[in-house]
Amino acid sequence: DVYFPEIPSNFRPVFTQDFASNINYSYQIWQKG
Repeated sequence: DVYFPEIPSNFRPVFTQDFASNINYSYQIWQKG
């Protein structure tokens, strides 16, 4: 099981945005290789 601590709802959208942009950035780097 993966444990996610309780995150305030006002914090969640920012966290999701940063997480998605990090995934996209890593994917672009991987594609170039």
